[in-house]
Amino acid sequence: TRKALETGRLAVGNSFSSTVPLERRIAIAVPVLRGGRGNLALLTLVEARHFQRRIDERAVPPGWSLALIDGQGETIARRLDAARTATDADPGRRFVAASSVSPWSVTLDIPRASYLTPMVEAAAALVLALLLATVAGILGGTRVSRRLAQSVASLAGPAPPGAPGSDITEIAAVRRRLDDAIERREQADAARLKSEQRFRIIVEQAAVGISLADPDGRFLLVNQHLCDIAGYPMEELLQMRFQDITHPDDLGIEMPLVRQVLDEKLASFSLEKRYVRKDGSSVWINLTAALARRPDGRPDHFISVIEDIQRRKAAEADLKAKETTLREAQRLARVGDWRADLRTGQGAWSAETYRIFGRAAHLPPLIYPAFAACFTPASWLPLSRAIQACRTHGTPYECDAEIVRGDGSHRWVTVRGEATLDTDGQVAEVHGTLQDITERVQAREQLRVSDLALKAISQGVVIADPDGCILSANAAFLSLTGF
Repeated sequence: TRKALETGRLAVGNSFSSTVPLERRIAIAVPVLRGGRGNLALLTLVEARHFQRRIDERAVPPGWSLALIDGQGETIARRLDAARTATDADPGRRFVAASSVSPWSVTLDIPRASYLTPMVEAAAALVLALLLATVAGILGGTRVSRRLAQSVASLAGPAPPGAPGSDITEIAAVRRRLDDAIERREQADAARLKSEQRFRIIVEQAAVGISLADPDGRFLLVNQHLCDIAGYPMEELLQMRFQDITHPDDLGIEMPLVRQVLDEKLASFSLEKRYVRKDGSSVWINLTAALARRPDGRPDHFISVIEDIQRRKAAEADLKAKETTLREAQRLARVGDWRADLRTGQGAWSAETYRIFGRAAHLPPLIYPAFAACFTPASWLPLSRAIQACRTHGTPYECDAEIVRGDGSHRWVTVRGEATLDTDGQVAEVHGTLQDITERVQAREQLRVSDLALKAISQGVVIADPDGCILSANAAFLSLTGF
């Protein structure tokens, strides 16, 4: 092979014995020339039996022997008359012809009885013919090898349109496989390009922000929606890391999650955090991130979906403020609210309702009929009828009732209830309010007692408020004034 590459010509080696199968072979190296230089060589192995068959086909006079010898003196092929041995020859009557394209030679041994000149001349002609036949065989193999080399070299690139195919079956099969592989690759490339185009369209047209970032956080790809959320131009954002635009107070929450994903303890994570925009303002976002890995398992890039939730956060803050105001108003007005779901048997009380009943806030709310024990028997009887009518028919109600708190104290409340119907017209939920009217009831009772006391006094007595409005007067006063 080295000689063929160095000389750019066919190189024929000596014979050697192969182990599997056990027979002698000859190596022929044919250089493949590109630009006048041998870049690679095609190595062909020829079995020695093919040369033996060629020698056996030659007509040889009885008693003569022929041998094809390699450059090391090893016999490649031999034809020996059965009547004589390999050593029964006259060394002086041995004709040898050397090959010009290989280190081989052809020898002809003539027996002693055949020393006549015509025979010698015939021998010389025979040796020359055998040598020419042998060389022709090698050169024939060379032509085949060169044709094979040219066919192999043609596999290096796609076949030109209309080019004839190789007449070597195996090469033609390889050509077909290569063409099929090229076609599949072109189809795969087209599909990949189409997929990339679709991906970019999806990324750019998405109603949320999308980004790709390396494991260190540097942005690799961002869409315009994310740029709008963060308030940065795309070319500037691509020079930054997500840590650069994350609010410092939120980094302590996000970075441990990032580390857990890198360590394969989490597949993905979601959290609400704030970005610091280029103008210095903050914007709330909901982030969902996952990690894409390389075939060997190493982290490749984070894929993140970013949703702008600033309006939702503002609405939540406004609702929270309103709830705080409502709770304060309920506390001042001593009004609580309650809710009972008849489908699930679950209830809900506001903080003021817990306070009115004197029940610990960590305990579950009581619903009908479990809170019957919270009322005096006289108050529960009409209240329970009203509640049952609301639960059954959806009839709203309003009742004053006296409750007994856990510490034994009594309070008066006004209980109001309404029903919510489902799509079938059945009562699904009952809800309402509970107002503490104890002070009003107590004041009313005090007035009643005062009225009784005044009526027992013979002198005229009147009770008036600071503005002079008469609140109560006894009979004597009425008699004196003529009212």
